[in-house]
This record gives sequence, C-alpha cells and structure tokens, in this order.
Amino acid sequence: MRTRSTLLAGATLAAFSLFAGQNAQAADYPVLRGSQFDEPPPAREIEAELDWSGFYVGGGVGTSRTEFTPAGTGLLVPYLNLNSRLQLDQRYSMSPFSQFRTANDSGVNFSGFTGYNFRFGDVILGVEADYTKLDHRYDVFPTRLLLTSSSGLPQRNGLVTGQQTLQDYGSVRLRMGYTMGRLMPYATVGFAAGRGSTVLAVDSEPSGLIAPTAVREKDRYMYGLTAGLGMEALLTQNVFLRAEYLFTRFDSFEGTSVDINNVRVGAGLKF
Repeated sequence: MRTRSTLLAGATLAAFSLFAGQNAQAADYPVLRGSQFDEPPPAREIEAELDWSGFYVGGGVGTSRTEFTPAGTGLLVPYLNLNSRLQLDQRYSMSPFSQFRTANDSGVNFSGFTGYNFRFGDVILGVEADYTKLDHRYDVFPTRLLLTSSSGLPQRNGLVTGQQTLQDYGSVRLRMGYTMGRLMPYATVGFAAGRGSTVLAVDSEPSGLIAPTAVREKDRYMYGLTAGLGMEALLTQNVFLRAEYLFTRFDSFEGTSVDINNVRVGAGLKF
C-alpha cells in the first residue's frame, strides 16, 4: 500500500515538473509573447532613418524664357566683320553701327545633373553640376542703313538682318538645404557657361542691287552667374523628385546680355 502511494506521489511530482517546464518554455517563446504582433516603429523613427547625403544623378524637363538685350556695343564685332566682308566682296561700306533692339524667346528645355550632398544634422550642403539643352533664338530686327562706295558706285539703301542663338549652357553650383522628413527645400548659387552662335547679313533695298553678304560666328562662349530655389522629395531611400527655379545671366554674348528664367522638374537616383 505504501509502495503504491509512493509511486502515485512520484508520478504526480513528475507530471507537475513537466507542466512547469513547458510553461517556462512557453513564456520564452516569442509567438506566445506576441512579438510578431509588435507595432511598426513610429513615423518619426522612420523619417530619422532617411539619409539625404551621398552621390546622386538625375534629369529633368522644363520651360524657360530667354531675353536678349544688346548693350550700346552689342553685336559690334560681327557687325564690323560683316562690313569688312562687304567692302572686300562688294566694294561697299555700311553706315555707322546702330544699336539693336531687345527681344526674347521661350520654349522647352531638357537637363541632366549630378552632385554630392554632405549632411550636418538637418542641414545639407552640397555641390552640383548640370547641363541644359535648349534652342532659343533672338531675331535681329531689320536695321536700315546707307551703303556707300569708295570706288564711284552709286549709294544704296541697305538692310541688316540677323540672329543670335543660345544652344546650351551648364553650371556648377553650391546648394544648401534643410531636411524636413522626406522633404528638403534648398537654395543654390554658382557659375554658368553657355554656347551660342551669331549670324548677320546685309542686302540692298530693293534686293538684287548688290549680292547679299553674311557672316556667321559659331561656338561663341559666354559666362555668368546663376541662382535659384528648389524642393526635393524622397520617394524611397534612393529615388527622389525635384522642382526648381533658376535664374541665369550672361553678359558676354557678343556684347549682348542674356537672361534665362528656367522652371523645371526632374527625378534622380541617390547612391
């Protein structure tokens, strides 16, 4: 009888020990603790993990308005070259140089950019280079003048026409931005260089009294400054969208100042 009681007590103790061990294991098992149902980290923590620093590339499209303003001596060099050509070919000379008028053009442009951002807390400092392709033209308003000859030929009434074309330009700029989660407003300023061409032609009125004469100056380079404001938005850690406004001024295009107002949008990849 005592043996039977002893066996029953031993079995009960063994069962209790097994049950206690299973409960201890269950308490440590992550499923039963509910760890898989933990809530995601708050939005603030997610935003804090976003990193705006590093190398990036991208491209965009925009619309721009370009104003050409000849100064007092604007287009003087091609004008003098045209006069020399006219004297050589036709034995005529043009009357003294007169100032051309201001004109503007607008249209779509395409751009590419690359840069690097340095992060200092919420402040971003960076450097960026970009290239913009456009085809803005300034049609020189017809300018009437007198054609005279030193070899006894009769005087003629002349008409000068022409065109200046801005083909493309690029810039190297500093950027400063302030991060606000996925958004970063920024300001930018730097140096710009552009490329263009100039064509001037002279004919007589009525046409045909002299042979039309023209000069063309290709790949004329101009230099200036650029500045603007923009906003970037991170879609993912490596993809961002951008909208910006840039104002660029060149003062050295054959004596003509060129002002470009450019509004564009773009997208880029960050590495």
